Amino acid sequence: MKIARSIKISRKQLLAHKLRTILALVGIIIGVSAVIIMVAIGKGAQNEVLGKIEAMGTNLLIVNAGQVQKTAGRMQIRGDVTTLTLQDADALQKESSLVKFAVPVQSKKLQVKFGNLSSNTTIVGTTTEFQKVRNFRAEKGCFFSAEENRASRRIAVLGQSVVKNLFDRSQAIGETIRIGKVPFEVIGMMESKGVDLNGVDQDDQIFIPMKTALRRVFNQDYINTISVQAVSQEKMGTAEHQIQEILRGRHRLNKCDKPDDFTIQNQTELLETQRATTDTFTMLITSIAGI
Repeated sequence: MKIARSIKISRKQLLAHKLRTILALVGIIIGVSAVIIMVAIGKGAQNEVLGKIEAMGTNLLIVNAGQVQKTAGRMQIRGDVTTLTLQDADALQKESSLVKFAVPVQSKKLQVKFGNLSSNTTIVGTTTEFQKVRNFRAEKGCFFSAEENRASRRIAVLGQSVVKNLFDRSQAIGETIRIGKVPFEVIGMMESKGVDLNGVDQDDQIFIPMKTALRRVFNQDYINTISVQAVSQEKMGTAEHQIQEILRGRHRLNKCDKPDDFTIQNQTELLETQRATTDTFTMLITSIAGI
């Protein structure tokens, strides 16, 4: 009886002050909607960042020559270190039981020409396993094989931005481009990857066989990166320690107790850091919406 009576009194009061009731309801609706929208925005931003990290590759460890530091929001290598080699990549795959693939990568921005058109783009020398480790796929044509890398073939696979910059049509396969003064036959076009966490266009790249890159394009015998895929996510921490010990031994750093001449970036640590950052952002905007 008391509940029914309270409901009647409340209804009477609400109807007696209609404008105040409407304004109160509008305020409640706006407040609840703001919280829902802000939480959705936060979760969406979190999923986008985590998706970009996972798109980099599965169980990924990146070994960079020299010490890496963050400058203007981007990761950059400090100094010119030439101690990381193709043999190091081979040793990591053979000597570590926790390494599934160890893919050498050497990249540099160079001028590329097709006919009267030219563009400055990133040339990436690597091996065929790069696709598996970094989740890159050829959308048209094909990626180069291990045999073509061993034979130092002058072939190239283009990113979507390169195709747009150099060709007035979507079909570039079979054409000949020049990287510096060296001609390369286009055998494939990569699927679009968009920008990475540092804001770099991943489609503005040309992939060529590693041995061709070192001998004919870069004229050097060292590399700047090894992309490593661990056997599982649970073993990534142990794999990182194994990689460190193998490289320190190969670079003779243990005897003289010198610091590492390389840097290892662990995808798991990056995921945890970005997840913590986006969680804090979500909490912040949710609190603001709640107020």
